[in-house]
Amino acid sequence: MDREHQTNDAARPDMIKDISLSVAHFSHELAQHERFEAFNACGELPVAFEQKRRQRSDIQFVGFRSDPLSVWWTRSEHGFWTRRTDEGDLFTLRFTRTGKLLRRHQKGDFVSNPSQAIFTRFNSLREEGSLGTYESLGATITYDAIREAQQRLGANTTPDIATFVPVADANEPKIFALQLMLRAIQVYASTTLAHHDLTLPLFKEALIYQILTCWPASGIHIVKTQKNIASKGVGNAIAFIEANLHRRLTVGDIADACDVSLRALHSSFKIETGQTPMSFVIDRRFEQVHRDLQLNDGSGTVSAIAFKWGIIHMGQFGREYRRRYGCSPNETLRSRP
Repeated sequence: MDREHQTNDAARPDMIKDISLSVAHFSHELAQHERFEAFNACGELPVAFEQKRRQRSDIQFVGFRSDPLSVWWTRSEHGFWTRRTDEGDLFTLRFTRTGKLLRRHQKGDFVSNPSQAIFTRFNSLREEGSLGTYESLGATITYDAIREAQQRLGANTTPDIATFVPVADANEPKIFALQLMLRAIQVYASTTLAHHDLTLPLFKEALIYQILTCWPASGIHIVKTQKNIASKGVGNAIAFIEANLHRRLTVGDIADACDVSLRALHSSFKIETGQTPMSFVIDRRFEQVHRDLQLNDGSGTVSAIAFKWGIIHMGQFGREYRRRYGCSPNETLRSRP
């Protein structure tokens, strides 16, 4: 009996490894040219960072890496560019919190901003980058893990992987719930995740099933922000607004950035969105504050979150917030999941 008990004890670490995921944490901050070159040389990631001419670059990214699933936060004050250096068979998922990310793929370019999430094959990516302040939550998932989960669900239950659209409305309830799940994984990883973790496989499975059942497929177009934008000028205006919501904005700033007159901007914006540019700015700021209050992990205050999105007059903000959402900002903050 004693010998059998000892044998079982000795085997237990291997048993744990079989049902857990091996996880590696990482944290990097790059700002100087030498740091970018040194990091690229180590080959830790399947991308290389590039510094564009006349553009100051910096990036911080913190997260964890495992075989089927990696999750990380990205932050940048001045922007960055990367190009793919590996043929890894992965899917990438990206939720932008601040700013705008341009992803250049073999079949076209896609933009991720706070209203648009991206889910694409990594091996079709050529390069991606951001100009100016940027913050996002991202993940990579292996193709095999997604295909295996899809087979378990049944061929008639979810769309074929090849039919998933690259861009989805981040504010659509199911996509927003997906972001909450990814955020929960990131928070768990940053506080309690061990090298061989037994809970992460459950998170991974839940995340993949959620993607398979909520991400839109070809023929389903739910990107509301851009769907009626035919004018390049209005599209550029919206992109500029999304990238600068946290700054003081005037209609003149938006018109200058798009190289159009105030009258032309106001007229085309009204025709194509049904709003004035500043009404659009106000709506987007409230949407971002509302979302951040729901996602807050307890470290932020209402005023700090409001200031982050360019809202200064707290009394007026509180009244308008209640009118829009039927509760006070503090009530939303306290009711976070």
